[in-house]
Amino acid sequence: MNQHLVSRVLLNRWADRKNGSIDVLNVDTLIDGAKPAAQLGSLEDLVKSGAEELEHVWNNEVEKKLPHVFKLLDNDELLKPMNSKYLNVLKNCMALHWARSFAVKTMCDQLKGHFGNKIADQVLSKFSVQSVARAFSGIYMPELSAEQFTRDSIQRAFEKDLDQGFLREQCQNNFVEAKKRIASFDIEIGVALKAEFVLGDCPVVTYDKDVDRAGVLFGATWTDANAIFMPVGPRHVIALAKENRRRELSESEVVSINKLQIRAAFQEIYFRSNSDLGKVITEALRRSKEQSQDVGPSHNHDGGPE
Repeated sequence: MNQHLVSRVLLNRWADRKNGSIDVLNVDTLIDGAKPAAQLGSLEDLVKSGAEELEHVWNNEVEKKLPHVFKLLDNDELLKPMNSKYLNVLKNCMALHWARSFAVKTMCDQLKGHFGNKIADQVLSKFSVQSVARAFSGIYMPELSAEQFTRDSIQRAFEKDLDQGFLREQCQNNFVEAKKRIASFDIEIGVALKAEFVLGDCPVVTYDKDVDRAGVLFGATWTDANAIFMPVGPRHVIALAKENRRRELSESEVVSINKLQIRAAFQEIYFRSNSDLGKVITEALRRSKEQSQDVGPSHNHDGGPE
């Protein structure tokens, strides 16, 4: 099953027409192209057990409610008292994109390698290599041959257990936790006056200003973040705030937000085909990569449209 980690309804906000193409840039290879939303922001068989349950939550709590909310947003009517209930839809959209994301997938992949080896060490500290190999294969193996086979078998068994239930439960638990954290906040709606927002494949950005880190993947935790925001269209961004409000953003403010979105991305950035942002972002990232090669390795995407 092809499972979207970035909502198709959200992605289509950047389409050139209804269900049209969206420009996409790979921040690592700097290769760009244009694809429909159905081909973007997704992974095949991310959750292999219970995927239908997650899709049900995704569709019923978020996606099918977004078109009306986006219409209110575009008409500048979302903050009217009679529409305040729809702000919760945006909160749930933010919570779900934080809970079910490429960041969670990456951290789970890291768990597989780290804990798989630890489990193998623990098993082999209590049982002989030959006995464990025989339990997996049913045959006796010489110790030299059995060592790698045993470790690989334990790793596969651990990964199978993760695939069967852990990732689904992690997404569900993260969604519940994110909704709790967001519940006490209101929403600030930022409106771009001139420039346009881009969308990353990790759309919810946590920014820790004190250490200048952007995104969970790069060490900006939820609890340490000074700002938590998410673009919801080329002209709109939402952020957690102390009160519901609308704020108009200058071109330089939009550029700053775009830079953080790019830095927090896992692999891809999305933008309108007619925006000309592809060339600007590509050149900025290319310069950043050249500079990082001069001073040493970098573990973040520091570029952005100037």
